[in-house]
Amino acid sequence: MMNYKYLIFLVAIIICTISCRTIQDSANEVTVNYMNDPKDASTLMDSIRVIKPASTVKEAVIGRTERVLASDDRIFIVDRMLNKVLCFDYAGNFIKSTESLIGKSKNEYVCILDASIDPVEGLLYVYFDSPYRMMTFNMDLERVNTYQLNELFFEIAISGNSLYSLCYTSNEDALELRQYDKHHPDGEYQVLLTQDEIAQGVGWMGKALTSDGSKCWLSLPFSNKIYSINDKKIVSEYLIDFGDRWFDYSKSKDLRGSSFLNFNKDKISLIYNISASDSLLLFNTNKAGLVSAVRESNQATLNLYVENDDCPFMSSTIYPLGGLPSSMVIIVPNSQIMQYKAECKRHNTKEVFSNKQLEQIVNEYQNSDNPLIVIARIK
Repeated sequence: MMNYKYLIFLVAIIICTISCRTIQDSANEVTVNYMNDPKDASTLMDSIRVIKPASTVKEAVIGRTERVLASDDRIFIVDRMLNKVLCFDYAGNFIKSTESLIGKSKNEYVCILDASIDPVEGLLYVYFDSPYRMMTFNMDLERVNTYQLNELFFEIAISGNSLYSLCYTSNEDALELRQYDKHHPDGEYQVLLTQDEIAQGVGWMGKALTSDGSKCWLSLPFSNKIYSINDKKIVSEYLIDFGDRWFDYSKSKDLRGSSFLNFNKDKISLIYNISASDSLLLFNTNKAGLVSAVRESNQATLNLYVENDDCPFMSSTIYPLGGLPSSMVIIVPNSQIMQYKAECKRHNTKEVFSNKQLEQIVNEYQNSDNPLIVIARIK
């Protein structure tokens, strides 16, 4: 008779093998082609919506936009430079910010690290440092709950009933993706992925872990793989083949900080700001440019520049729009618009755009206005 403990072990091995095979079978190798010509953004987008967040009161002023999240009628800006989350409606009207909660009491915070939106329950999750703390807010930025935590979460994302976090392992020599019950971010967790090929003393850029409200996307720092995550598991994997542009970890693993960056100054070593639709997978790298991958053909192009007639301020730097599927964000800084207006004045020309909404906004734009938020629907 088979030993009971051995039977359990055998079943566990079979389950693990099936799970690993499922991920491997869904893996896709995407070949990146490098293009010198600008990318026409109309090939990537169905439509754009321009929002000018009001700056009529001091509390509404945006210092630096690092995260953009949205519900059906609210836009949330995570501004880590001014250490607050700001809430606007789609007309750009200022609703509220978390500025009044900065402090050291139980229901206050010291430093914002990340945020994610839960469209199912209509909650915004915001994670803080010093001390580690998670707060939930409703869609008008009124605090709902506070959780005291003992772990450092570099990034978070909400999908379904899960909260996913990117953390160091206990000995801090690797990164791991953890899955928590979103109602108990201070509770038990399971590890879905581990990345031990990391560069000590080198931070990553943008957003590595994103959520569109229904599923999450992840590229662990210093990895050329992109994962799709849903229902507490990895559901698909994309291996991005950058050819000889990708850095050599074996030659870089003993380098730290500036030595790593100098050695790999001409190489791609990071994937971030993943935005996706059913047909396209878009992301940035640590080198200038936008990578657009057609998921069906497993072919991608990296373009250094992006152009669009509807929005001449279009940029190759994109931001994922947390909470809404098939969407991305372009941030147009104040300085860029004012420079454009100055050039038009210098050459005695009028600002004319095919997008009449943007034309009106630019014509009325002032030096003290907030940056523009351009929401693009991905094809």
